[in-house]
Amino acid sequence: MLSRWVVSSYQGIVEAALWVFLIAGALIGAQCGRVADQAFLGLLIGGAVAFFGMAVFLGAALVLGDIRQAVRRIESQIQADQQTDLYSADQSEQITSDKETCPFCKEPSLKANEVCEECGRQKR
Repeated sequence: MLSRWVVSSYQGIVEAALWVFLIAGALIGAQCGRVADQAFLGLLIGGAVAFFGMAVFLGAALVLGDIRQAVRRIESQIQADQQTDLYSADQSEQITSDKETCPFCKEPSLKANEVCEECGRQKR
């Protein structure tokens, strides 16, 4: 159960880790920049280094998460298409079973009618 939870929430965990490391990198950069009286510049540089560093390490995990979502979306679309195909096949069988061919004009006609709708002759 725990493993399913980790797999299903992995992308969120990775994104949260990216934000934490971005903030931590920015704060560390600000502290380093404070030494040289350039705290804001250190904040920007520390944030940029943390962002690119974590993008290299965790970017692949985010890409895999996007691929996983795309595959699930395609699977659900295929299942929906298959159900629609089955439904339309059932409908076409129902429609064709209600009709018969007129022996005179060879056109499809409703079984319930004794007279052909096309030629007007009695079928039986």
